[in-house]
Amino acid sequence: MDESEFWDKVILWGKAKTPNLPPNLDEWIDENLKDTLHICLPHIRYLQISGSKNGFTGETFHILCDNILGIVVVKINSTNEILGGYNPLIWKVGSHEDATTADDFIFSLKNGNLNESILSRVAQQSNAIRYAAISKGPWFINLDFGMGYGYNSKI
Repeated sequence: MDESEFWDKVILWGKAKTPNLPPNLDEWIDENLKDTLHICLPHIRYLQISGSKNGFTGETFHILCDNILGIVVVKINSTNEILGGYNPLIWKVGSHEDATTADDFIFSLKNGNLNESILSRVAQQSNAIRYAAISKGPWFINLDFGMGYGYNSKI
């Protein structure tokens, strides 16, 4: 996925979550999406990790992303669905320790149908983020979304 496609999806998600937007784009002002996107936008850093180029392993993720906070985005090749999660804390290698935050979330942007998109916020804040061994990648919200732990699905 190139950067412009990613930003198009972020804007579509923001539009879907902001029902009071003017229908005509020419009537928008700078503040229209601000409340919806202001929390996550400062943390988006575009770093593309390609499974075919870099390897699809937890170690690759940690080498490139440790000590960085932000959003993890995955595009599913077979469906074009975009899955992701926001972590307001930094990523790091740990020994299966959980980190506490109320601000993380995971999302699913269904291909071409924003009405079916999903946003899930953390309910149990003490299990918001899992810091695991270097062989495991990122894990969000009580292990609801992540990589590693023996799952070997081709994405």
